[in-house]
Amino acid sequence: MKVVFLLQRPEAWDNVASVWAKMVSDDRFSPAVLLLPYNIRDVRMSAERAVLHRKLLVHHDVPFVEWEPGGELESGEFDVAIFTHPYDRERPEAFWFAQVRRKVGKVVYIPYGLTVGAGAKNLRLQFAQPLQVGADLVVARSPGEKAMYARYCPRGDAHVQVLGHPRFDALLQAFKTIDATELSARIGGRVAILWNSHFSFGHRYSQSANFSTFDLLGPEIFELFARNRERLCLVWRPHPGLFPALVEQQLICWEELPQLRAELHEIGVVLDEAPSHLQSFLCSDALLSDAGSFLFDYLAVQRPQLTLLNAEGEALNEEARALVQASGYASDMAALCHFLDTVVQGPVNAKHLAELRARFLPLADGCSGQRVCEAIVSDRPDTSSTARSAKHALSEHGSECGEARPIAPPLRDGAAIVMPPVLSKLMVGLRQIRAEKQAQSRCRKLLRRRLNWMRTWVGETIKQRPALMAAISRLRGI
Repeated sequence: MKVVFLLQRPEAWDNVASVWAKMVSDDRFSPAVLLLPYNIRDVRMSAERAVLHRKLLVHHDVPFVEWEPGGELESGEFDVAIFTHPYDRERPEAFWFAQVRRKVGKVVYIPYGLTVGAGAKNLRLQFAQPLQVGADLVVARSPGEKAMYARYCPRGDAHVQVLGHPRFDALLQAFKTIDATELSARIGGRVAILWNSHFSFGHRYSQSANFSTFDLLGPEIFELFARNRERLCLVWRPHPGLFPALVEQQLICWEELPQLRAELHEIGVVLDEAPSHLQSFLCSDALLSDAGSFLFDYLAVQRPQLTLLNAEGEALNEEARALVQASGYASDMAALCHFLDTVVQGPVNAKHLAELRARFLPLADGCSGQRVCEAIVSDRPDTSSTARSAKHALSEHGSECGEARPIAPPLRDGAAIVMPPVLSKLMVGLRQIRAEKQAQSRCRKLLRRRLNWMRTWVGETIKQRPALMAAISRLRGI
């Protein structure tokens, strides 16, 4: 079977790496990689991320062909196309789902992330895009995720198979093979807290899909870790869309980004912009994260995690709500500092963390890539011989992280500190956005939510019809 992997984002390589590896070693498959733009509508970002993507694939000895304007698949060139991103609007038109579907025998969707959001927009984004509706095979992490397709996908869940997510194959393998020496050196023996911040903090997300707490907690997080830099290390891994959002909100300009990176280093923050998040997972002692995929990902390392919740943001879906309730959450600095004090003092509850992992990652056993390959070949794979028990695999590779640490004084919070200029400018801007949001009346917020819902419904309805979307884009000169 001739299989083409349609890749867009370097961060998503781990989602398909084990599938690629299985196909390369299996005579039944002839796999190839086609590198598409990160986002066809964002030339600058696509160029920047393409550099990282090329380096990543070369590092893993993965041959690839890079898309050029006008390029498209030929009919019969491939038997199977594997997508990792569902959004047609971010790809060249020749690689929209409907276009690709006419030229291959089978389409497979391996989700780029682990779904957490509810709300009208997110449910359409995660379960009702043309690819998610029309694919021959959608790979699900858990029975709970498959059940959400039954509720929210217009087609239902007949095409969805619970195979476990291949990204956990890469993560489990990384426990044995990854070299995190460089990142460990940057952390320097401090207690490392991984911070994953979402980009949806700006005005255009207000009263809509606002998962981010970056404006609500970000300035205080920077200050807290700067004050405690001797014993705490903030490993900041922002969503790839966050820096563009900073520029869009005019909080900083592109030319100031190098200076911002230098200033973060100056105050002891480790900025992680590597294509893969695995080193940060392995080197960190705990996670702070806005609602997103990391909430499920981090369960595999069995270390404490705290969800940062935006009280006015979108609702979470059923599985995400259950996970957040079970693992802990914060919407203010008092709760966040309490969590950090708990992590610093130790020990962690290893039994509770193992129970969470078994509940929400039932097939994270290192064999998902093989199950996906069998599903592509047979549609109904026999997984009995390939699926080891998740409990056995994870206990073999995971970290219990159960050791106690010496008693340490509480974190210093509130003491005056002078921040470097670009970071200080950013923090002032974030606090201003926060104040402007808080100043809006309840009536105005409710009205905006309603208007946003209507706009979302219209926009997402159009996106279900690629030809109509293309016509509107041409009329707008895009």
